[in-house]
Amino acid sequence: MAEFLAYYRRIKERTLKVVRLISDEHLGFRWKEGTFSLGDLARHIILIERDMYLPNIQGQVSTYRGCSADFAPTAEAIVKLYDDTMHTMLRFLEEQPESFLSEYCQTPIGTPIRRGKWLRAMIEHEIHHRGQLYLMLQYLEVQTPPLFQLTSEDVIRLGRENSGES
Repeated sequence: MAEFLAYYRRIKERTLKVVRLISDEHLGFRWKEGTFSLGDLARHIILIERDMYLPNIQGQVSTYRGCSADFAPTAEAIVKLYDDTMHTMLRFLEEQPESFLSEYCQTPIGTPIRRGKWLRAMIEHEIHHRGQLYLMLQYLEVQTPPLFQLTSEDVIRLGRENSGES
C-alpha cells in the first residue's frame, strides 16, 4: 500500500502541474468539434476518479455523470476539485489494510477485478488524458513542463555528450 500511495502521489503531482497551466481563456478549446474541451478533459480525469473509481473500490456503484462545466466552471475550480479529490482518495487509501489492494471490487459493468489492478487502470487512464492535456496546451502555445525534468532536446544533448560527440 505504501508503494502504491507514493506512486499515486507522484502521478497526481505531475498531472496537477499541467492542470494548473489551463487558463479560463482556454477552458473551452477543442481540437475538433465533438471532442472534450480542455476543461472537459481536466474535469473528466478528476470526476471519473471521484465518481467511478473511488466508489467502485469501496464496493459501490459508479455515479459518474460526465464532465461538463457545471461541475467546475473555472480553472481555479478545476484545480480545487482535483486537489480535493486527490486528498479524498489518499485519506481513504491510507486507512486501508495492506490486503485491500489484493481484494476484489467490481467495475461499472460488473466485472470482478482486484482493487489494486482497478487503481492501476485509473492511473493509466489519467496518464492517457494527461498526454492529451500536454498536446492541447502545446497547440495553444502554452509552455508545458518536461515530464521527468528533461526535454527531448536535453536527452539528445546528454546522449551526444555521453557518446563523445559535440
